[in-house]
Amino acid sequence: MLQRPIPRNQLTIQQIESLATSICRGQISRHGLSQDFLRLPANHEPAGDIVVRWNVRFSTEGLWIGDIAPDMIILRTVSRISASDVPHLYDVALALYNSMYTTPSALRYIFAISVLSEENYDFFTGLMSPQPIGNASGYRVLERHSEEYYEVMGTRIGRSVACLVLAGFRRGTRHIARVVVYQFDDVINLRFDLE
Repeated sequence: MLQRPIPRNQLTIQQIESLATSICRGQISRHGLSQDFLRLPANHEPAGDIVVRWNVRFSTEGLWIGDIAPDMIILRTVSRISASDVPHLYDVALALYNSMYTTPSALRYIFAISVLSEENYDFFTGLMSPQPIGNASGYRVLERHSEEYYEVMGTRIGRSVACLVLAGFRRGTRHIARVVVYQFDDVINLRFDLE
């Protein structure tokens, strides 16, 4: 299978505004984001107090709902018809992030909150199988170079986050150090840690 190179992100908020059929933006306090919900490391020091919630719709061909903070991107609902001309979710995420912050190096976490496809759900549930279903504290840390890490990175959401890192940073300057797979209220979520 021939892989296409991932170019550096060039999409701007102005281009999103011209392509989207609707854009909604709202602010919430970072304190409104539950620590359990995000499974942040105990030593995490927030880079800012404001989180901006975005809802960007591209007609019936694409939808991006998520949150942007100085050190994180939270993907909540993302969908795109594959043959569509609308931007990829990683380009939208980067354009929204870059419209708010001029220091992309502060980006440390990318979360995928219940955005798993039906085809991947069984795989991620299997990763959590040693943990009792419904256990809010159940999680697995998959370090880079482990077999499970590569399995996660081979899923659609893993590939999308990898594309986000490739499109957002100069080659060799950032990588996904680990993936935390965690369960909260019977929903499987992911945290990708950038270093």
